[in-house]
Amino acid sequence: MLTQIQDIIRSAGQQMRSADKIQSETKTSYRDIVTLYDVQIQDYLKEQLLKLAPKADFIGEESKDNKSSSEQCFIVDPIDGTANFLYGLCKSACSIAYAEHGEVLLGCIYDPYLDELFYAEKGKGSYCNGKPLRSLQGRLDQGITIFGTNPYHADTTEQTFALAKLCYKNTMDLRHFGAASVDFCYVAAGRAILFFEGGLSPWDFAAGRLIAAEQGLLCKTWEGKELNLFTRNSVVCGNAEAVAQWFELLEQTKQGAE
Repeated sequence: MLTQIQDIIRSAGQQMRSADKIQSETKTSYRDIVTLYDVQIQDYLKEQLLKLAPKADFIGEESKDNKSSSEQCFIVDPIDGTANFLYGLCKSACSIAYAEHGEVLLGCIYDPYLDELFYAEKGKGSYCNGKPLRSLQGRLDQGITIFGTNPYHADTTEQTFALAKLCYKNTMDLRHFGAASVDFCYVAAGRAILFFEGGLSPWDFAAGRLIAAEQGLLCKTWEGKELNLFTRNSVVCGNAEAVAQWFELLEQTKQGAE
């Protein structure tokens, strides 16, 4: 199935790259937008993926009737980084995860602008364009930290930026790319040492978490728990030492708020 999914996601990515005259509509707020290409690409992905597993449920960002199935399902983000896509920032990706009994077995994330296909199969490592990934070890000052702003939910804004300031003082530098699926891949590939965001939906993290986990990286909620595949989660992802240091910084933000 992995080979077929790779072919499907590359085709979806090329649809993204060839997009022209992109226009958007708002969903829940002015920050939460959708384009015609999000819908068209998701429709394409649903049609093609369900040919591989006809009985599987399909969970997609642009779907209104998502089912939380623990038996067999695809979890899909047709365009992760829709705002980037709309404004031509060329930092968006397509993400596909395949899960059985609540466990992700396959994950693929494709950045069509760099032609980078990140993928993992549970227990078999993670790769980019056929080459094994290698993540960073050590504390935050051994690499760059990536953070997401959780733009659709203002409840984590103050803590997010307090954490960003503390991380800035303890890491080599900060980056914000606006596409969480890519952020997981960059940590798995050693381009960053840690990624955190106050809230992500299943389609934002399902594939990326597997790709990171296959590098031995930790992916936890801000409460230190395992991520629930079928709900919204806060996320921190990195090697054990960097994540432990990040939780110390998180505690400082809580003390500062008291």
